[in-house]
Order: sequence, then C-alpha cells, then structure tokens
Amino acid sequence: MEDGKYHRTKIVWETASQSIKVFWDSEPTPKITKSVKMKTTLFAGNPYVYWGWTGSTGMEKNLQKIKLVNIEFKQKLNVSGNVAASTCADPTGAIDFTVLGGVEPLYYSWSNGATTQDIFSLVPGEYTVIVTDECGNAGSSKFIVGSVNVPPIIQCTANIVIDNTPGKCAADYVMYNIPQLTGGCSAALIKQIAGLPSGSTFPMGTTVNTFAITTAEGAVSNCSFTVTVQ
Repeated sequence: MEDGKYHRTKIVWETASQSIKVFWDSEPTPKITKSVKMKTTLFAGNPYVYWGWTGSTGMEKNLQKIKLVNIEFKQKLNVSGNVAASTCADPTGAIDFTVLGGVEPLYYSWSNGATTQDIFSLVPGEYTVIVTDECGNAGSSKFIVGSVNVPPIIQCTANIVIDNTPGKCAADYVMYNIPQLTGGCSAALIKQIAGLPSGSTFPMGTTVNTFAITTAEGAVSNCSFTVTVQ
C-alpha cells in the first residue's frame, strides 16, 4: 500500500452470510473474508451505525488519503417461499413467504393486491411479490400456484321403504331423487348401472339402485340406495 498510488479497493458486507469481504485492485478473489456478527458483536444490537476509516503511524508522519469512487448502500434481500396448490372447486392455495436480510420493517406488494407476508385462499395462477425494507433495499420473486384435480363426489338419496297397493304385487310409479354431485374439477356423466329408473313400477322385496359417475379424466365412483316394497 505504501507506494504513493491509489489502489482500487472494494468492501462488501453481506448480511445473509454475516461476512465482510475486501477486494484489492479489482481482483476477482477477495483478499480478506471475515465472518462476524457485526450488529451484535460490534454495535450492541444497533442496526443504525456510523462508518469510516482510521489510520495510525505512531510517532512518525505519513500521508494517508482515501478517494470515494462509489458508495452503494443496497442490501440483497434473499426471498423464497413454499407454495400449496389450490383445488379447482375452492381457492385453497397459499404461499408461505420468507425473507433473509433487510432492515425491518419489511413491506410487501403482491400482484393480487395483498400487502401481507404470506397469502392464502388463492386460486391457481401466477403471483409476484416485491419486498422493500426500511432502507429501500428490494427483492422480488414469482410463484406458481398449481391446481389439484379433486374428483366430484356422488351422493345418493336415502333408502326408500313403501307399502304396496292392496291387492297388487308391486308398487306403481315409485319416484326418487336423482343422485347429486358435489365438488369436482370437471363435468361428470351420471349413469344408472343397476336397479330401476325413477317412476318405474318396483316389485315386492328390495331393489338396489346404483349410480356411477365418470369424469373427463377417467375417475369413477358410485353410490347405491334401496327401494323396498313390503
């Protein structure tokens, strides 16, 4: 250093890794790398500090000069998150968001208008967040909330018990409700695969009526109920 010339020196502090690096004469590899919990070890937990240079020559004299070429107080915010997929029937997606670095408080701006750190009740789609700390440092990330294909559920009516018409061996025109579908991500075809249709004449005894559904993706489920004529 003592050659009477300026030497380009770059000093970098990385909060995430708690390390300070010193680069000399534009070399790509740092001359000094030191890990230290700077805020707690040197500044008693205070994040707002003064900085500068000092030098000493003892009883001798020496010319010491520093020329500031560029000062940048920007801290990289490391952002990440865990994504929970959404069902197509209900907006159940979620993003659990994490930020490393930055000076609190942190401010969040999501593409869907949310300003909280984590967001919930999301439909499938793309979500982008910009995080800014108290000092103006920023970070951003994009997340894709996928969808979970949940098959619809078929639900049959309750079992039916009826008395037959006196003098007959059957019950005329038994009416019942067609099974209902709940949930599901796509249209499903309902088909009766056993028993008699609503409005039919049912014989004495018990008839089992079974209905099945088939979704566009090929998922199949069914339900059954009985009609008992006594």
